[in-house]
Amino acid sequence: MLTIKDVSIKKFFSKDFALFVLCGGVGTLTNVVCSGLFSSFHHPILSYGLGYGVSLAVTYSLNAKWIFQQKRTWTSFAKFVVSYLPNFLILFTFVSVLIGVFGWNRFVVYVLAGCLGLPLTFILVKVFAFGHHL
Repeated sequence: MLTIKDVSIKKFFSKDFALFVLCGGVGTLTNVVCSGLFSSFHHPILSYGLGYGVSLAVTYSLNAKWIFQQKRTWTSFAKFVVSYLPNFLILFTFVSVLIGVFGWNRFVVYVLAGCLGLPLTFILVKVFAFGHHL
């Protein structure tokens, strides 16, 4: 069971977290580019979901290789995807509201969405997907 002590601020100033942010940046860039391309043919919200899917595959590969030095398997990819579900649900809602309700620029919203949820996602990926301790 995770405690508040386990989730201290210094855990987020580690080399692993810095690499996670870098991998997330590549994933965010992948998502922004793919979402933008897909939105030329599809609704912006569907495009974001498709871009997010592509970025998950890219981000998983980078995390497995650079941060956790683990062989890529379908099982760990499935756990990785599950680890990202809370992040996806929060961000998908964010995108839906800011684009669908408020009419914000889709590229601005895609970039903002990519910057949210890092600490929670890092913990879930590290502990659940790759089986590392905090």
